[in-house]
Amino acid sequence: ITNDLAAIQALIGYVFSKGGGTVYFPPTMLGYFVDGTITYKDNVKLLGMNTKITFKASSVAKIGISNLTDNLNIFHVEGFFFDTTKDFVNTDTYATYGVSNIVALKVENAKKVILKNILTNNMDFTFKLDGNGVIEDLVTENIKATNGIMFFHLAKVNKWIANDLDSQLTNTSQLNHHYYLKEGIKNVSASNIKADGGLGFVLHFYAVATD
Repeated sequence: ITNDLAAIQALIGYVFSKGGGTVYFPPTMLGYFVDGTITYKDNVKLLGMNTKITFKASSVAKIGISNLTDNLNIFHVEGFFFDTTKDFVNTDTYATYGVSNIVALKVENAKKVILKNILTNNMDFTFKLDGNGVIEDLVTENIKATNGIMFFHLAKVNKWIANDLDSQLTNTSQLNHHYYLKEGIKNVSASNIKADGGLGFVLHFYAVATD
């Protein structure tokens, strides 16, 4: 299987060098395969049409798409099915995490984050923000996760609009939470939120000041 990481990263880098724009991932029969992390660049929208990207599972923690330490004006990902390979599936205790040890999307320090029309499968986390930075404006729409550990793991979000979110955590070998919210979550507007399965909480507040 060809690792498409280098080609994807080159396209993102090219669009970024021109001041930003859209990198379109047309659907293919087999989709795209990535072993490693796709590094997101500012003002580069990643757009698919229910396009599948399969990330290689790992025995150590990895991230699918992330800006890493770069400050962003906007992080926009839309129209994807993110899956993992099944060559590593951790069924250990909560302390070791992991069905695949993959975080689909991780963002730090972004003024605006837009996530739309996304399905994830077999991910440890669909979206993660540890609190190393602030998201000013988070928009999440039509996102579904199956067979994961946590759906959203968030801290320090000033405004969050959440519509049509569906968390189906069918992996019951882990103490998994659908929404794990830490400090600094403010101004949340939510509609049509579904959560099913798992051994943890639908909504777990941890040291949170939430409006």
